[in-house]
Order: sequence, then C-alpha cells, then structure tokens
Amino acid sequence: DGPVVIRVPGEAILAAEREPSLLPVTGGRVQVGHPQSTVSTAPDSGSESAAHRVAGATAQPTSGSDPLAWRINQTGSRVAIAGLGNAYPLAEQVAAALTAEHSMKATVIDPRQCTSLDADALESLRDGHELVVTLEDGQLEGGWGEKVTAYYANHHVSDSSRNPRVLNFGAAKEFTDRVPLGELNERYGLTVEQVTEAITRCF
Repeated sequence: DGPVVIRVPGEAILAAEREPSLLPVTGGRVQVGHPQSTVSTAPDSGSESAAHRVAGATAQPTSGSDPLAWRINQTGSRVAIAGLGNAYPLAEQVAAALTAEHSMKATVIDPRQCTSLDADALESLRDGHELVVTLEDGQLEGGWGEKVTAYYANHHVSDSSRNPRVLNFGAAKEFTDRVPLGELNERYGLTVEQVTEAITRCF
C-alpha cells in the first residue's frame, strides 16, 4: 500500500513506530494543513527497545520543532542509512556492522514518515557523504526510497562531490502472503550481510 498512500494529498502517513515518540503530538494524532487531515498512530507490540540502539546515538531532529522532520540518531560520514518504519532496526544493525567490520561510522536516520521528504536532512547529507542508503519493508517500485533517489537526481549541483549516490532496498511487486518474512528479507537483500556488502562494494 505504501506507493499508494504516500500520494494522498494533505495526509501525513507515519511510518511504523517502535517508540511512542510521535504520540504526544496533538494527543496521538498528527494534523496536516487542515483540521480534518489527521492520521492516527500507535506503537506496535514489537517496539524496539533502547538496548537495540546504536551505542552513542544522539537523536537530532533536522528541522527544529517540526514533528515530522527526519531524526538523525547517529552522525557519521561517507555513508548515510535511512530506515523507514519496520526497516529502521536494520539500519542500526548495518551501521553497527560497518563500524565493527570496516571501521566505518555511518549516519543513521529515522525518517518517521513517508509522505514528504525532509529537504533539510537530504541537503545536509551532501557534506561528507558519498552514499545514501534507503531501507523499506514495502514495495520498492514507486515507493519512498525512489523519492529520495529522485530528489538528488532533480537537485543536481555543479560540485560532483556533493551529489551522493543512492542505493534503494525494498520489496518487489509480487504476492507474498504465504512466504515467511525471513525468506523475503533474503530475497530482497534486506539482511545485515547483504546491505553491508552492497555498501562496501561502492567504495
């Protein structure tokens, strides 16, 4: 449903949250543009605990007090990994693997919503980042990650060193209701080993 709902005008579609970080906003509802344009959100039972977060991570919203701004949970260089919704824990795990196995500290981003891009965050990644990686557990074709790729393609700057390459990871367009999640992750390259390998091949 991701490629469809992200195109609904005036609606903020929140990514699946592991923590109730957005619930205080308007009493658990996020208002966008007009009073009737609201989307409810609630933490699921698989909430990611603080113990699973990358050591030393400090959450930094990129656009002041904007509740829908992307959150930078770890600041690094060369590589930025943005994990949408349920794919965010994978972003942290890949970052940890890059540090442990390749002495590479990646920037880790929680976009928190898939409706709009955070231009401030994307522009900030031009400095010191050669690669931006997007992870999503929804359909890749026409999905959120491709919006990130299109952003950099449509906002090309003259200094080639400030135009990061983008890698998108997500699901294929197919029926998967009878396929185990672990098998799907392997099929789509959404494992720590596969994402880490793809990143290191870029350098």
